[in-house]
Amino acid sequence: VLSCAELAAIRASFYLFGHIHAQNELQIGNAIGIYGGALEHHNFGEPGPKGYVIVETDGTRILGYQRIPTPVAPMILASGAFDGQRLSHSYQDRDVSGAVVRLQYNVAADMRAGGKAAVADEVRLLLERGALSVTPQEVVETETRARAPEVAAAVNHLDKLEAHWKSKGFDPGDRRHALRTKADYLHEATREA
Repeated sequence: VLSCAELAAIRASFYLFGHIHAQNELQIGNAIGIYGGALEHHNFGEPGPKGYVIVETDGTRILGYQRIPTPVAPMILASGAFDGQRLSHSYQDRDVSGAVVRLQYNVAADMRAGGKAAVADEVRLLLERGALSVTPQEVVETETRARAPEVAAAVNHLDKLEAHWKSKGFDPGDRRHALRTKADYLHEATREA
């Protein structure tokens, strides 16, 4: 990778660059450097217009250049979250007309059915607002529970059961002996299997 100062040492009258998808212009010494950008969008959320550059030259000097836009549909990554009642989102005021949209939304594992219904409504609204297509992408939020330190510190399965009850504020009362007996039976049955 060369810096602009290193490129300026070449003393070119014009610099053209490729590979970077975004259109850009740089001053390199006394010359201009142009990134033409990509002809089309390659991923969702890729910013800026797309197109190519036509450079006019007299054989030794650059007389001018023109950017020619390509008529491609923008790709928009819209995000949201389903809270159990409704789908909140951050793209309410964004122009989606003529765009290919991916609607990525977060939803808790136990609310997936409601999330799918809310997203179906949102897909319909985005299409009514002029989106060419809308692809929902569900991101399921898993619930991770850390084991209570008392349970982790318990030595055997019955002590772990007692520690678990204590951590949950549960007192089995008269059922304590029966539940412990059942837990002991299950523990032994799984060891033998």
